[in-house]
Amino acid sequence: MFRISPQREFGRNDFAKLGYLVIHMYETGHEFELIRCNGIEAAEHSDSMTQEIRLNAVTPLSNRFPLLGFDLRNDWCELTQIPPSGALDEFDRKTVRNDYPLLALWEMGVKRLRIPLADLLDKRRLSRIWDLKQLGFEFTLYSSVLETQKQINAVQAFGDLVDSWEISGKLEDLDFIDEVISGSARAVRVRRFFSPILDKKDIVKSGRKYYHVINHGFRNEDTTAHIEEVLNSLHGKFDGVVFRCGFGEPIEHTIQNAKTVESELGFLTSIHLRLSHDNPAQNQASQTDLCHRLAAAMYYAWHHGHDRIFCDTLADADRGYFPRCGLLDRNFNPTSGALVVKHLHAIFSQLGAVNKRRSSNLPECSSEAENGYFTMRLPSAENAETPLLSKGRFLDWRHARLVQNAPDQAHFPLVHVAFK
Repeated sequence: MFRISPQREFGRNDFAKLGYLVIHMYETGHEFELIRCNGIEAAEHSDSMTQEIRLNAVTPLSNRFPLLGFDLRNDWCELTQIPPSGALDEFDRKTVRNDYPLLALWEMGVKRLRIPLADLLDKRRLSRIWDLKQLGFEFTLYSSVLETQKQINAVQAFGDLVDSWEISGKLEDLDFIDEVISGSARAVRVRRFFSPILDKKDIVKSGRKYYHVINHGFRNEDTTAHIEEVLNSLHGKFDGVVFRCGFGEPIEHTIQNAKTVESELGFLTSIHLRLSHDNPAQNQASQTDLCHRLAAAMYYAWHHGHDRIFCDTLADADRGYFPRCGLLDRNFNPTSGALVVKHLHAIFSQLGAVNKRRSSNLPECSSEAENGYFTMRLPSAENAETPLLSKGRFLDWRHARLVQNAPDQAHFPLVHVAFK
């Protein structure tokens, strides 16, 4: 099931998948919580955790601030046959489905998932979309404007299963896009977002190096007036636009530009957060850079009240173009990046909405919320100025606990939380 060399004990000792389930029962239903213990056991009568506060994870159903969504680029309905081996079964094959990526997304409290429009034409995926919608997931479709009538009919027939539809096209083809959307696609009752496809002259004009790859989405240098002109050319057939934030671009600027479009033009916005370098041959292998980028995106999204950010990477990509580390390794076990998303979703959901920012931008930031105070420092914040409240605690990323002393943990920013 995993296209990677086997790890410990020829793959039998995959300790990251060891743990237990906690079932939370309510009057109207139930939820499950997965606790990964990684094969570690506490000593009998151990009191080492008595001074620590456990951080309760949130799910797609309970997350008050689902800040980050993810592209499902890998096959999220993949079926694999386990051959007769004498261990599991000697007389028949066993068909299994790789649900580890979806389980990890559930653990992280991720709500929004982004899939190609063509997934609606697959009956097996369509059935899974319905099942996952009941668990609190929301789906965004994406496609180019050059879609077949069969695909448009699928969106029209199953539009109640999806939240929105991103449509990409070239700016010089706005009349054609307007014509297509005026046809049968206009009858589709799904929120539509427009994402401009950028060609070579657009990339070169912005001062960036052109690579022979597909780029789409409005950039930070696009003015609100330019975006308004594009939307006016489409005669109200779109509900929002898509922004693109490259790996080297500050995410706060993109979020601020998106919020300006929302407030001044009255349109919705969605942001694509790139976790790979612009150069398709350059490897982004730093877990530290990944964690800091995810943490910055979540903090600024929480602070500015923007909850439509899609990350382009869920699992490691270790071959081909745009190699990069992800939130899951090739065994689909959570990495440090997954812990960032999981724990910050839990903290922000408990803190509630932001009342005011108390300090400057990253590498050090601090905000006051409905139910407490939040401070985050990156390792580059050598001369931190924001005082930490004595009643607060530090986040122990590895063990999902709030502790009294700051932990020394690689890759992660320092997070201090004081609940009211």
